[in-house]
Amino acid sequence: MVNSKLDYPFKHSSYQLPFVDFEVNRDESLKNLKYITDKENSYIFVNGESGIGKSILLKQLAYELGRNVIALFIDPVSNLGMSDSFIKNDISEQISWLVQDKTSIDKVDLNQRSDHYVQYISMLAQYTKKSEQRVVMIIDGLDDIQDKSYVENILGLIPFHLPGVKFIISSNSQMVLDRFTKRKEAIAHFSVPLMTNVECKVLLGDTVTIEDVESIISVYEPLPEKISSIRRIINKGHSVNDLLNGYGEYNNSILDAEWRLNENRISENLTLISLLVFCPFSATLDELHSVLSLDCISINSLLSDFSFLKVNDSVVTFANVGFKRYLTEKLLKDKNIIKLELGLFVARRSRTADNILTIVEYKFTESDYEGVISELADGALVEVYKEK
Repeated sequence: MVNSKLDYPFKHSSYQLPFVDFEVNRDESLKNLKYITDKENSYIFVNGESGIGKSILLKQLAYELGRNVIALFIDPVSNLGMSDSFIKNDISEQISWLVQDKTSIDKVDLNQRSDHYVQYISMLAQYTKKSEQRVVMIIDGLDDIQDKSYVENILGLIPFHLPGVKFIISSNSQMVLDRFTKRKEAIAHFSVPLMTNVECKVLLGDTVTIEDVESIISVYEPLPEKISSIRRIINKGHSVNDLLNGYGEYNNSILDAEWRLNENRISENLTLISLLVFCPFSATLDELHSVLSLDCISINSLLSDFSFLKVNDSVVTFANVGFKRYLTEKLLKDKNIIKLELGLFVARRSRTADNILTIVEYKFTESDYEGVISELADGALVEVYKEK
């Protein structure tokens, strides 16, 4: 594996590279995907069910290929990150580091200069022609975008016409694939496989035997997301036997099992967990302290008992976003008990680019239309675009 500390163009993307708490190198899958990439295919479609590790595999491929990789690991946290100017700016910046080994000089003028993006695409075309090196462009995250008009728009911005660039597109969408079926260039497909027993063993850690692995995958599908959840559950003191015996007729998925193993603790700390579930952004220990009659040390101690939570730099997040969605349904009836605390959370948050759009969306979802108008009226949204 290539040293991740080396400076590559894709590391200058404004989108964060995919990250998981427990990452296993999918060596066999990586070798097979790289083999397809080395063949004469202009477009490679990577597919596989949710949670199978497409994004992490593509990140590993990016590091494996190294210098001549441009990547868009799109994270649709807000529509702002999917605007034309944002996408163009991101691609231009990576091209600049690829070709010139420096930042794009005119980046700040992107919204004012319509020829900026075209210039950098032309620069990329000249680079591939002169260097005779094939550039690989990875596009991931399209299936996470709910509004498909954004997907169409993003695909319309990508320079698919460049002959010296190979495109790897992660998507299960037939709509995305249909855009390329009539093109004359060669298309290849790669389906990310389930994890092997050995990969599961590595991910689960030394406390689990290969016999335990076989028992686990006889019940739970060996997807990285699910196996990571099982590792967290085991790390919190539950045994493989607890997990498997808790399956039976009651559980349909690892989410059900994780719920049952944490159910008593959740009931004992319902206000705390409900706050974390329904808060529109990740809470800090200080914020929890300000609305609960507990000090930060006590709160941190309570949180450490749950398999699905983690605390990094005093920020509390869910280790599995899928389980947060699961809890949203489970605890919906309890949402009213934290209405006051949620209001305090939102009111005390600073109106920055990371927060304002989330706050507006939250107030709209809660039918607080006066609150939405108030947020928009003070010019905060304008400041967000300036900050971006």
